[in-house]
Amino acid sequence: MKSKLAENKILEFHFNKEEFEKQNCNYVIPKSSSSKLSITRYNPETRYRDRYWTFQTNLIKDIVIKNNMPAVLIINQYKEKQKLYDYFTLLKYFVPDFNSTLIRQVNLLVSHPSSRKILIITKEQIPEIILSEDLNGFNFIIDSFELEEKWFISKGTGFLAQVEKTESGLKFKNDDSQKAAKKEDEEDDDENENSNPISSSQDVFVLLKIQKPIIDYYRWLFHAADKNSTVWLTDSRLGDFAGLEEEWTATKKFISIWCDDDEYEMDYQAIKAYFPSPKPKEEINLDIEATKEALREIFLKEENQKEPHHWFDYQHDFLNEILPAEKDILVTLPTGGGKSILFQAPALYRGSISGRLTIVVTPLKALMEDHVNKLWELNFFGSVDCINRDRKDIPTYLQKNCRRRNTFALHHT
Repeated sequence: MKSKLAENKILEFHFNKEEFEKQNCNYVIPKSSSSKLSITRYNPETRYRDRYWTFQTNLIKDIVIKNNMPAVLIINQYKEKQKLYDYFTLLKYFVPDFNSTLIRQVNLLVSHPSSRKILIITKEQIPEIILSEDLNGFNFIIDSFELEEKWFISKGTGFLAQVEKTESGLKFKNDDSQKAAKKEDEEDDDENENSNPISSSQDVFVLLKIQKPIIDYYRWLFHAADKNSTVWLTDSRLGDFAGLEEEWTATKKFISIWCDDDEYEMDYQAIKAYFPSPKPKEEINLDIEATKEALREIFLKEENQKEPHHWFDYQHDFLNEILPAEKDILVTLPTGGGKSILFQAPALYRGSISGRLTIVVTPLKALMEDHVNKLWELNFFGSVDCINRDRKDIPTYLQKNCRRRNTFALHHT
């Protein structure tokens, strides 16, 4: 490396993960002392940013207040920095002005007398902030992980293959560990025998497990700059998986949340002004004709085609009744008449606005997977999925994805 770079002096840092102590990394699990709380916790990718940040800021405030040390909140979306700045300053937290250099912001954070102080940065700013000489005993709060991004980075590596082998609940595409597995359901019909295994990019447990190298990297950076620092992991999906904290050499940390829905609603009302988000179903007024045209652009346009196809005349009549979602409808059409799009397009459109789930029951597994794969080709990766008896994690899957309203159309046989 030195010879290739033609450099005489290269700084070398040796990373020994054995040096990490569990106490320096906290794996946050929210906990309510009451059974009266009936709220939903949303995943980081959700469109419901107001609901998402209501929950996350509740945890962040607890960390800042109870630890009485400067905190750095690390987020993924740059556009949300100003919104969080406005929210925390409204609550009388000290947040350094973004117009100053990052090193200066750290200096201001340390010197300010307030016990409630927080600095908000994006993950791209991490290499810069560790250059500060004022870091001492900081709390670094990693809001969430970008799961799919790390999957694409690790795709084709032995690391991903190893993680896939240890996840025994599912069959994955290109997973050599499955070759020796016993063939199941040999009596299935031809359509079911030809079904395809899913991609590990669709399994949240695999996606979380492959975050370990980046977590270790961040912990090493923070520890090198501040040996008294503590890392807090607050991704909303962590509570669904037991044992990950041990793999990550972290301490499970329970943080108390609201006692009832009224307490939650008070916090929600305070934050929703800063994070405009889709409205509930009862507040949705669809322009039917405009909606049909939008769906036509998405679902009826072929690759390399300038103009999308037009709806059939009879499809207009059905869509006029289906889109308002106000009554039960029975539709019968011959094969090739365009039945699938009559439930797929309205379901995904309304689901993206209301967060409500559509369940599709199909007679054949191969037909179900064909529908899902075609929708994935249209980039509906996180919104559509399928379940069948090949999946051993159905209860966990439903709890992880459907309960949190990130899946809008679920196919099953």
